[in-house]
Parts: sequence; structure tokens; C-alpha cells
Amino acid sequence: MVFELQAGNIADNVALLVPMVDRGRGPDPRNILGVVIDKNENKLYTIATRHGILSNKYTQPTSLCRQQLLKDSDINRDKRVSLREALKCTTYGGQ
Repeated sequence: MVFELQAGNIADNVALLVPMVDRGRGPDPRNILGVVIDKNENKLYTIATRHGILSNKYTQPTSLCRQQLLKDSDINRDKRVSLREALKCTTYGGQ
């Protein structure tokens, strides 16, 4: 069985896998929800979360969400944050 990753489009909801090095021991989630806000000619994606636009670009979203869990009004386009900072804002403790 062969699995193909689907290319994300602008406004798609995605779940990004958080590497273990960026997670704390306790309640930190394994992924974080975001919305694709830009895709450049090299197929690099810019993703925004509730807490800001992620500073890194991603080659392929980990998984596309079928439902629209985050709307454009739910995301913050005013600041740039790292994945670790966005995760820290999501959880109570953070790392």
C-alpha cells in the first residue's frame, strides 16, 4: 500500500508534529494546529497559529485536517513565533 502526501492549499487546516526536543515531559501536545497562509514557488508553506505566524517554513504539512478547526479570525497574523513559543502558549507549563 502506497501513501501519498497531499499538497496543502492556502486556508487549509494542518496539524504539525512537534518534535520531542521541543516538548516538555508532561502535558505538552504532540502536535499543534495551524492554517496555511502562504505557499511559495519552492513549495514551502508558511503556517499561522492562534499565537502567531511560525517563523520557520515547512516543506509538507504533517497532516491536513478535513474539518476547518481554525478560521482566519482565530489566527494571529501580528507577530512571528517559533514552534516552541507557540507550544508554550498552548500549554499551561511549557518547557
